[in-house]
Amino acid sequence: IPLKRLEVNSLPSGEIPVWLMNPVENEGRRYIEMPGNQCITCLANLLIGLWSHSETIHQDLVEKTTIFLLQSLIEREGFHSEYYTPLTGLWRLAELVQLIQAQGSASLGDMAFQSQRILKNRFVEFRSHIGTPQQASRAVLISLHDGMQELFEERWVELIIDKQRHDGLWEAEPFYVVPSVGETKGTHSSRLITTATCYDA
Repeated sequence: IPLKRLEVNSLPSGEIPVWLMNPVENEGRRYIEMPGNQCITCLANLLIGLWSHSETIHQDLVEKTTIFLLQSLIEREGFHSEYYTPLTGLWRLAELVQLIQAQGSASLGDMAFQSQRILKNRFVEFRSHIGTPQQASRAVLISLHDGMQELFEERWVELIIDKQRHDGLWEAEPFYVVPSVGETKGTHSSRLITTATCYDA
C-alpha cells in the first residue's frame, strides 16, 4: 500500500510530495497543495531507501523521481530543505548521489557527477559555520563521500568528543522542523537523536 501511494501521488514531473494522500480521502485527485509539501531532503531520504533495495522496485518511478531531484539541484546550483538543516540535507543528498554512482546508470551518471560538484561547493560554504556536535557529526559523515574527503577537518571530531556529557550522551539540538498551523514553526530536538548522529560519525 505505501508504494502504491507513491505512484498515486507522483506528478508528471517525477516529483513526489512530502504528504501522501489517500485518493479516496483526496476525492480522487492526484495532488493537492499543502504547506511544506516540497522538501528535497525528504525526497532524498525516500530515494535512498528505494535505491538501497537489493532489487530496485518500481524502477521507472524511481529513475523519474531521481532525475527530477538531480535536475532541481543542478538548475538551482544548490538546494533548499524545508524540514531539515542544510547540513542534514547535504549529507542525505551526498549519500544519494553516491548510491546512484554505484549503480553505474548511464542515464544518470552525468547528472550525478554535476550534482556531486555542486554539493562539494556548498559544503565548502558550510564548513566555516560548524560549531555544534550535531553539525560536526554531519560534516564528518559528508566528508566520507567521494569527492569530499579532502574537506575533512580534525576539529570536528575534537568538537564531538569535547561536548560529550558525562553520561555518554550529547545535548539535544534541533533536528527537524515540526509543521504547524499558521506561520510559526517549531523544531524537534532530542538528546537521543543528537547522540545517535554523534556516534554515527
